[in-house]
Amino acid sequence: MSFDKELQKASERTIEHVQNVYRASAFKVWSEVIYAWPVGNKSLWKNPQSAPDGYTGGSSRANWFVTVRVPSAQYDQSNIDKNGAKTVKRGADKILKAKDPTTFFFTNNAVYARRIEYSGWSTQLPAGTVRNIANRFSQYVKQNENVR
Repeated sequence: MSFDKELQKASERTIEHVQNVYRASAFKVWSEVIYAWPVGNKSLWKNPQSAPDGYTGGSSRANWFVTVRVPSAQYDQSNIDKNGAKTVKRGADKILKAKDPTTFFFTNNAVYARRIEYSGWSTQLPAGTVRNIANRFSQYVKQNENVR
């Protein structure tokens, strides 16, 4: 094999390795955000009687979306995922199948998502969660260095 071909193969292996580490680290952030994200529990609300008839928590958790390069504009109020498993799987599929995983966006377009993250709107997570977990990304990269 020629030097050029050997160098090209080594380069391709390195790129693949970096992408795998990046995907594994992105998945770690994704799953932690989803599982840590609070689920509405009207018994914890200041005014539990303000809940609409038939209220069930889990809409905000279910409305997290993973996209590549461009943030999602998607939102579906009828989408419910109390335990987060469906949402984690949906995001994992996007992360694993992305052809060019250079920039992942984790987006939640629920009208109250910003208040949960930044305004202490949730008694379950008054200091928010996304920022704290995202700050651990470089730690996750180090932990995943040996991912192949």
